[in-house]
Amino acid sequence: MNNDQQPSQVLQVALDPNIYASSMAQIVFDQENFYVTLVSGNQGRRFQFSPMHAKRFLMLLQKQMEAFEKQFGEQKAELPITAQGSEPQTNERKIGFQGQM
Repeated sequence: MNNDQQPSQVLQVALDPNIYASSMAQIVFDQENFYVTLVSGNQGRRFQFSPMHAKRFLMLLQKQMEAFEKQFGEQKAELPITAQGSEPQTNERKIGFQGQM
């Protein structure tokens, strides 16, 4: 091992065994942090990133998306219009719960 290399460290992580399908994501920031809220069904989780870690997460996600598209083809997507603009374009506006009789 060179003097320039540091010994590798192993971090034990308790991984949640459940897999959540995110139906909504919200990202906001202030001067100190980025806050990412992921919603799955009626439950949400909020994650806090420093600006440096948010940038690294963005870079990692971009790298993974490029590898995915290389294997499976280009994915076309657009950001939805936010509440600051208007609702996402749709013919119907559904609010609340829909029941069936």
